[in-house]
Amino acid sequence: MGRVEAIVNRSTNSVDGLTFALGGGFLVLLCFIVILYSNGAALSLRVVFPLVTIFFTSVSLFYILMAGSRNIFEPAVPATAMLGVLFGIRPIVMIVVGDVDYYLFVPISEHLTEAFFIGMLGTLAFLFGYHIKLGVNKWPVNMGKQLVPKYDSNKKRLHIYIAAISLVALILFFVYLSAGGAPWELLQMMASGRSTALVDKVAINSEYLSVAPILSACAAILMIADSRSESLTGYKKIIVLFLILFPVMVFMLMGVRRFIIPSILIPIVVYYFIRNKRPSIKMVVVIAPVILVLISAIPYMRTEGARSQAGGLTNFFEFAIKEHRELLSNILLKHDTEMVSILSVEVGVLNEMDDFYFGRATVGDLLIAPIPSSLFPWKPSTARDLMLVDAFGSKCNATEGGLCPDFSILGTFYQDFWYFGVVGGMFFLGVGSRWLWVKYRRDPSSMLNIISVSCWAVFIPIIIRAGFMPAFAWFLYFLIPCVVGVFLSRKRRQRMSFNELEDNNTG
Repeated sequence: MGRVEAIVNRSTNSVDGLTFALGGGFLVLLCFIVILYSNGAALSLRVVFPLVTIFFTSVSLFYILMAGSRNIFEPAVPATAMLGVLFGIRPIVMIVVGDVDYYLFVPISEHLTEAFFIGMLGTLAFLFGYHIKLGVNKWPVNMGKQLVPKYDSNKKRLHIYIAAISLVALILFFVYLSAGGAPWELLQMMASGRSTALVDKVAINSEYLSVAPILSACAAILMIADSRSESLTGYKKIIVLFLILFPVMVFMLMGVRRFIIPSILIPIVVYYFIRNKRPSIKMVVVIAPVILVLISAIPYMRTEGARSQAGGLTNFFEFAIKEHRELLSNILLKHDTEMVSILSVEVGVLNEMDDFYFGRATVGDLLIAPIPSSLFPWKPSTARDLMLVDAFGSKCNATEGGLCPDFSILGTFYQDFWYFGVVGGMFFLGVGSRWLWVKYRRDPSSMLNIISVSCWAVFIPIIIRAGFMPAFAWFLYFLIPCVVGVFLSRKRRQRMSFNELEDNNTG
């Protein structure tokens, strides 16, 4: 009888949650309709497509956060939020301010409606793939009695591995600094911001050297994951803090926020998952502004001359906080959310069947990217560079005044297989994200599951924004060293029930 009541209550909660989510989605939709019509925007397909995107992403977020897992770290939450901003809110802002004619010097108005449609199509495909009840997503029949594996680690081997990759991170970063001259000279150039001289200086280096500090963040992730049954002691907290701050400071000097945010967030997400907890509202309120300042400030502080004009690195963050309104408007109006405009450019360039890349933009670039250009001059151009040449006449150039836009994952899928690539790619992205989340929920004691879902939850919005490549490679930079550490430290496999796991976590 108890089981029947539990099933009925669960069904009732699901219906109530869906009703609440639909109501919330309609309120958000109404808000944007009022904004549109208060600015004189007429109803058209160009308006309808982003409004549909906003509605369904809002419903999904309300449902997960109010009736589902209620966990902001469930992969669908950051992914859906990013899709809603890029292909819902950004298009509406463009329409309201009239920014619909050009992306840089390339006209986009002719294909912008189609770009909005692709954004809506890809978003709906992701949500359908994530929320559909496929066989691989079904929960066990009796979760209360289901036995799940608990992997006990060999702490000695794990600690040796953590110390080893931490040391390797320092050594490889020193090798990176030593390229073409004195390490201190390159460090000073990095502190001054991006410049042509800096790009020329490090051009002979492999990307593996420039991202080596990631290993330090991976060491912190493994230390936190290994503390699942105990609290971190005082000296361990200091070690973890140092392991996180080292890559953060290095990448801050480089102006590379794509690695700063994961270096901070993945250890935090692992901490919450390892203890089967959700972050409090207080923690979200504290962390969110910090991430927002990093997201908005770094693109300006990394340009040549910006740091000296602001009076130094510290003063620049003070400036970023004081001028938060301008920085927020730049997020919604400039390069941080420009993906739908670039998608319009792609639609204009890819006209014939022969223009598409048929897998090269995803799998092909993933295989090509790790090859150091300095060691292999014959390295073929990536599909990303070829697309930039077709659209703008030049390859990716990250220096001041250079051009290096992000296509978004929808843009990557579109480059490969047109509309079929967008629908199929986003659907399977949703299915894969859901599978990873359910796999963790079925076995929340597995260190491998915890680290995998934590890395994915942080990187899926980055992959959606930046495109499958190179963002998926960045994800692997964090995941692979952690997975290697987990497998090297495995000692034995035990069995424990969810009730025992809950008792352990409570204790």
